[in-house]
Amino acid sequence: MAILLETESCNALNTRHSTATLLTKSIKRAEEAVLDGISALDVDDLPSEKLLLRTIEGIISGNGALADPAAEEIEEASAILPFELQNLLRMPRRSRFCYVLRILAGVPSESCGAMLHWDRDQVDKCISAAMFNLAGQAGTYCDWQERQLAFLF
Repeated sequence: MAILLETESCNALNTRHSTATLLTKSIKRAEEAVLDGISALDVDDLPSEKLLLRTIEGIISGNGALADPAAEEIEEASAILPFELQNLLRMPRRSRFCYVLRILAGVPSESCGAMLHWDRDQVDKCISAAMFNLAGQAGTYCDWQERQLAFLF
């Protein structure tokens, strides 16, 4: 039983670290965010349930994680991610945050909107733009869609 719990804890930490890496575009910032998330846990919290929320809250609230890191940090982060996720690091912040939270982390639209201080319609529009860009239909990220999303911030 103890081995099972330890394995689940490791998997939860790995998932949270990958999510934080995608949000911050930096391994170092992701590690700091996860550690901050762990520090913010209450004694009664189950780590796998609250760690992602606490980590994301820390990233969104600031601590320098919203500014893009140096190119070397982004390359380092890209190198540890599966090929399928590497393009996410090239996405504009708004689309990346929305996509990672809503699609990859499975955060419901309402909760994602609350975290980002948006309504559900704004989240859905951002997800649509992100998916369009990731599908490669435009070859590069669509400036016009990002301008349409500018009202969100």
